[in-house]
Amino acid sequence: MSQISLSVGAVMFWLSALAISLVLALAQITRMDTSRDYRSEFLRLLVTTTEATSAVGEMEIGNRGFLLTGDQKFRRPFYHGRDIFSDRYQELLKVTADEPLQQDRIKSVKAKLTQWFKLYNPLIQKRQREKANDGQMSDQDQDVLLRCSALFDDIRALLGEVRAFEEEKFYTVPVESRVRNRRDPLGLTHRF
Repeated sequence: MSQISLSVGAVMFWLSALAISLVLALAQITRMDTSRDYRSEFLRLLVTTTEATSAVGEMEIGNRGFLLTGDQKFRRPFYHGRDIFSDRYQELLKVTADEPLQQDRIKSVKAKLTQWFKLYNPLIQKRQREKANDGQMSDQDQDVLLRCSALFDDIRALLGEVRAFEEEKFYTVPVESRVRNRRDPLGLTHRF
C-alpha cells in the first residue's frame, strides 16, 4: 500500500513539474510574440519615416525641376511624392498614436509642409504663366525659394527626430517594459 501511495506521489510530482514547465514555456512564447510585435511596429515606423522623407524629397525635386525648365514632366515627382506623403503621414499618426510627443512632431511636419506649399504655389503658377523665362528668377522669388529650402530642411529634420526618438527608445528600453508600457502603462496586468 505504501508503495502505491509512493508511486502516486511520484506521478503527482512529475505531473506538477510538467504543468509548471508548460506554464513557463507558454509565458516565454507569449513574451517572444509580444516582443516580435513591438519589433515589427518599430520597423514599420522606420520604413514609413524613410518613405515620408523620400516623398518630401520627390516633391522638392519636382518643383525645382519645373521652376528651372518650365517642363510639366518635372511635376510628376511632385505629384507622386505628394500622394506617397499623404499615405505615410496617416500611417505615422497611427503607429505613434500612444506617443504624444511624436504626434506633435508629425503634426509639425504637416504644418511646415502646408507652409511650404503656400510658398511654392505662387512660384509654380508664375512659372506656368511665363513659359519662356529660361529659369531666371527675380531676387524676391529667389528669397522665397530659399525659405522653401529652409522649410524642406526643417521637415526632413523633424522626420529624422521622429525616427531617432523611436530608435533610441527601441535600443535603450528593455523589451518587457516597452511592451508593458504600450499595452498597460501602469503595469497592472503584465508581470515579467
